[in-house]
Amino acid sequence: MASPPASANINHDARHVGHALGAAAHTIGHEAKKVGLAVGHAAKAGGLAFWHAVKGRH
Repeated sequence: MASPPASANINHDARHVGHALGAAAHTIGHEAKKVGLAVGHAAKAGGLAFWHAVKGRH
C-alpha cells in the first residue's frame, strides 16, 4: 500500500493544529468571561456598599 502524499499529511496536521488552537482560544475566552463576571459582581457589591454607607445604612 502506498503512503498518502505529503500534502495530505500537511493538511491533516494543519487541521489538528487549527483545532487545538481553536479549543485553546475557546477555553481562554470562557475563563475570561468568568473573571469578567466575578469582577462585575464585586464592583456591583462594592458600589452598593458605598451607596449604603453614604445613605447611612449598613
